[in-house]
Amino acid sequence: MGMPGRDWTTVAELADALQIRHHAAVGLVDRCVRARLVARSRNPEDRRQVQVALTRRGAAILARLSDRNRRELSALRHALALPFV
Repeated sequence: MGMPGRDWTTVAELADALQIRHHAAVGLVDRCVRARLVARSRNPEDRRQVQVALTRRGAAILARLSDRNRRELSALRHALALPFV
């Protein structure tokens, strides 16, 4: 999610987006694969590249987290709003 025009990313792109080292991103993807949150597959156009995509389970969890975060940010926006002087 979050990659324009596609529903997968690469480990290198994940590492860059999260500002972590490549090997740390590999470990994160490994743990997410074991938790059935993401799936790895080879890019059919470039077999050297591994694609990482959310599973249905991962997408459902992401949707719940996103909804909860949006609600919390909305509440904070109202709580932190400065009154007009």
